[in-house]
Amino acid sequence: TATVLWAVMNLLSRFADRYEATARERGQGSERYVGLLRKLLGVALITVAGVTIISQLGYKVTPLLTGLGIGGLAVALALEDTLSNFFAGIYMMVDEPMKVGDYVKLATGEEGFIHEIGWRNTRIRPWSNNLIIIPNAKLSQAVVTNNYLPVQEMSVYLEVGVGYGSDLETVETVTVEVATAVQKEVDGAKADWEP
Repeated sequence: TATVLWAVMNLLSRFADRYEATARERGQGSERYVGLLRKLLGVALITVAGVTIISQLGYKVTPLLTGLGIGGLAVALALEDTLSNFFAGIYMMVDEPMKVGDYVKLATGEEGFIHEIGWRNTRIRPWSNNLIIIPNAKLSQAVVTNNYLPVQEMSVYLEVGVGYGSDLETVETVTVEVATAVQKEVDGAKADWEP
């Protein structure tokens, strides 16, 4: 049993190290979760190994398992919101529907840059430079428009009104000239795209 436990923990540790290195290379910031997941898996494996060793020594583990089950249920009910946010955070870390730095807009109207994705909540920084803090469970169920996926460049549409007597060719020429000039002056605009 101890050999199997050591082999499984060694395998999980190597997998965690490889994932941490890959996450660090991508710069996605999810490598900070690896330590927490490693500890949780270690506790789970040690618990299973302990119960197995106790049963092999001839002791009855049924009352112990019943107690662990009831205790686990009580803890799960007490920490329902925390656990749902934690698992939603893990989902967002693995699935990556958004990353730190992406500009997102929620169906509820909030929008801004992803400032941080934590294990309990996600922080969004709007243009006003405040922080909007959203629990991960709500964010994982929300309809989110990620303006940086599949590419970071996005189009901006503007309505322009002109008088009925205006020369439309002149209006079009002036509008394109102004849009081109503004596009060259605005930071982050793609200068070689033609409006």
